[in-house]
Amino acid sequence: MNKKRFFLIFLILLLIFPLVAQTSIAKADDLVIQDDGKIILVITNNGVLGVTTSAPAPVTTANKSAPVTHAAVTQPQHTSPPPPSNPITPVRTVPIVPPHTESTVQINPPINSGRKVQVTITTQTPSTPPVIKVPATNGNIQQNPQTAPLKSSAVIPVQKNQTTTVQTNKTGNIVPPSAVNPTSQSPAVTTKTVDQVVAQGSDGKPVITIQSDQAHQLTIQQGTTKVTTSLPIQVSTMNHSLGVPSQNQTGAINVLPSEALQGIVNKGILNTRNASKAKVHLTQDTNGVNYTVDTQKQGKLFGVFPVQSPVQVKLSAQSGKIVNVTQPVLFNIFGGFIK
Repeated sequence: MNKKRFFLIFLILLLIFPLVAQTSIAKADDLVIQDDGKIILVITNNGVLGVTTSAPAPVTTANKSAPVTHAAVTQPQHTSPPPPSNPITPVRTVPIVPPHTESTVQINPPINSGRKVQVTITTQTPSTPPVIKVPATNGNIQQNPQTAPLKSSAVIPVQKNQTTTVQTNKTGNIVPPSAVNPTSQSPAVTTKTVDQVVAQGSDGKPVITIQSDQAHQLTIQQGTTKVTTSLPIQVSTMNHSLGVPSQNQTGAINVLPSEALQGIVNKGILNTRNASKAKVHLTQDTNGVNYTVDTQKQGKLFGVFPVQSPVQVKLSAQSGKIVNVTQPVLFNIFGGFIK
């Protein structure tokens, strides 16, 4: 009897487990900013950004990019990653903004710990004024010499002996004054809730990834360098530059995370080992946007006595200059003798 009951339970579990496993697979929405400014929404069924089925460039969540040298991010050379051990679930892509379109993506820290971030996409949409076509009539027309000859069907009616200056296009149609200096319409605004925002390089690999690991916080990742912040982050789609939006103006982030750490190492404040263990936070004050780097500075005084102490370095994200260094007096006096 016990064997029959055990077999029955085993059979039920065998039938139910595939259904449970299928429903437990998370669905991920990733906003991808491609190198040409195009924005797409990539939807996967396994929580991992996989290879797109409609775009030629692959989309992955592996952040293996090397440090860049300026804020307008360009993708460095990479070696091809090994193929995944498990097959990647095909993804569906949804176009949001066409290529070569001036737009910005603002990523806001989430208000809860659901790890979803809200993004606001603002796209500039220039207006195209209509071309005027009116019946021909008698009158004097003073034509712009740089334009093509007027056709009889593209003449503005005027009173006799009155001179009117007009401009025409190549087909002879009259261009209204508003078309000479076209104005832009109100920007188009789109709001999405996604798992992460990925800025790709020219080879389709991630350069900057922005996501959230906890409430009221964003994580900016460039290669192996991670920066946390409670500030909203704005990405310009045409050059992938970063900034912190505000009511007055956007505070530009001219120094990217990996550059900030490398700059501190180059100035001799930290060595590579100490910098690799640092916790970096992006903040903003009246002087601008800064990186605050906290780490344990370790070394040997005179190459003999081991010393260790917390060190905080503040570096401007706009100029790359060191704003402040907070460390014990021992490190201030004998810093040059600690290796």
